[in-house]
Amino acid sequence: MRRLPLDRPLDVAFFVSHDGASGTFFRYHNLARGLVNRGHRVTVHSQSYTNSRTNAVREEDGVRYVVPARFPGNRWISFDANPGNILRRQLGSIARVARADVYHLFQPFANAAWQWRRVRRARRGDGGQFFWDWDDLWAGGRILPENARGLNRLTLRLIESLEHRLPALADAVTTCSGFLARLARERGARETAVVLNGLWPELCPPRVESRRALGLREDAFYLTFLGWTPDEVSWCFQALERLLPVLPAARLVCCGYIPEGELRAHPALADRVDVLGDVAPEKAHAVACAADLGLLPLAHTPFNESRLPIKFAGYLAAGLPVACSEIGEIAALGRQLRGVLFAPPHREGWVLSCVDSALAVARNPGAYKPERQALLRLLDWNAIAGQLEEFYLRPRAGGTISPRI
Repeated sequence: MRRLPLDRPLDVAFFVSHDGASGTFFRYHNLARGLVNRGHRVTVHSQSYTNSRTNAVREEDGVRYVVPARFPGNRWISFDANPGNILRRQLGSIARVARADVYHLFQPFANAAWQWRRVRRARRGDGGQFFWDWDDLWAGGRILPENARGLNRLTLRLIESLEHRLPALADAVTTCSGFLARLARERGARETAVVLNGLWPELCPPRVESRRALGLREDAFYLTFLGWTPDEVSWCFQALERLLPVLPAARLVCCGYIPEGELRAHPALADRVDVLGDVAPEKAHAVACAADLGLLPLAHTPFNESRLPIKFAGYLAAGLPVACSEIGEIAALGRQLRGVLFAPPHREGWVLSCVDSALAVARNPGAYKPERQALLRLLDWNAIAGQLEEFYLRPRAGGTISPRI
């Protein structure tokens, strides 16, 4: 029976596709921060999304980052499938990976996955353990075969192959949802655990201060949409249209994805929407602190079944109630938390339910304010990192399945 050492800090190596501060960055970086807070050493092996000449080694929040330069040609082929990027992760002094206790790959992207597999072949007998983290269904989920054209078909085939093979290659698989944990077991995972996307216990300034700092109107009832997944953002505009006749003070503030096309389809809302665009994480938190109701529309798709969007906990961390689709891991998690207002995972039902939720919050905001202690008990990144540490240290004989941790 194999087990990692219990008498010293762990050396942990994370493998990720690139250093862009969006999406899965907020999963692996915060897990790494939590592990560092528990005394472990974490190195993230990444790749520069913007720099084609300079390799870098840096530290952020106590986490060491090793970042080779990118290779040209990413306008023609997906960054993660670019053969030059894959080779740069395999060759050269900066690509060397020191011996670790844990080698944890995030997402099914070739440039990181092939580096992880190369290390796995070289270090298989050294006592380290190899994990894979799956936090989105990509092939047949985020990327549909009918939408893949030209070289994107190659990318899709690579991702699909990795999503089918990695569960059996890893000693254990972590996921953000029961949906993906079940799918990983069907594909040969020896052991799985659901590791949630969490929050840091940040406090918000008074709402009026946040609004003044952002240039938002102090007397409005603000709905907000944060993030980069645009598939259902048009639902937010429809909800605002339905809400205005009964709540004239309603407005919408968006950051992350810029919804220009969706807004053009609703010209009557042009002066009712504040679009802040791409902002730093601290400013996104300030937007949530300034709003009255967070919006999280999710259609009933395999992709959304597989997810636990980072902004779900982000809204709640700001003390903001959230109107969200009752789907996937959110459906189970939200029932344990105050301030989660469920809506059906289809357009018309979600829009109508969102209007009802907004009116309820406008009438009695205190009744829907998230309860801080319950949030921290379930979603504090430090606690989640402790659960991940426990999963790393668990003895492994193979063939067992762990529940949600």
